[in-house]
Amino acid sequence: MTETNRPEKTGNRGFIALTRNAYKQLSQRYGKHPASETEAYCILIANVNYREGHIMLYGRQITCPCGDSIKSLDTWAHLFRWSRTRVRRFFLNLQEMKLIEYSTDHNLARIHVVDFLPQQSATEEHKDELFDRFWQAFHDITQLPKRSIGRARRAWLYLSATEREMAIEQIPYYYEGLPNTRYCKHAASYLADKCFLDDINY
Repeated sequence: MTETNRPEKTGNRGFIALTRNAYKQLSQRYGKHPASETEAYCILIANVNYREGHIMLYGRQITCPCGDSIKSLDTWAHLFRWSRTRVRRFFLNLQEMKLIEYSTDHNLARIHVVDFLPQQSATEEHKDELFDRFWQAFHDITQLPKRSIGRARRAWLYLSATEREMAIEQIPYYYEGLPNTRYCKHAASYLADKCFLDDINY
């Protein structure tokens, strides 16, 4: 039989579509044992948001973007049928492989799946325009180098509509209120730390 030469680079990015019904049937039939790491990754993908959603966390509403999940380590341990220690190690390994970004807040695991490519709605496109406004305004005012735009976009997704407007409006007040501008945070940290909510004496 003649060997067929295959291209080395096929642009394999994004995800294989798996219907939730197929996932449910496979899970019911084969999911009674501890998951392999491949199975655990499939379970992870099936349990992140396929569209932006909201959850109540510590008495306040948090936005959970598409491709993200906020669950307790106990929940993931139950889904994978693993110990919490193994779940943590697995998430750290996936992060090292650049498949996810992982952080913890007390007992909660915040997961962002890298290269999760949802279809953008008109509303989401408008949000991108608003982020672009923020990004430009922040660097025009602070004169800092433009760094970590991906991290800044993710922090932006967790903000409410009101917080996004405030994040833009408060840039000059934040910058002028700094005791020393050498300690001005970069845009991603400004958003993640919600510096626009600080009680600054203008």
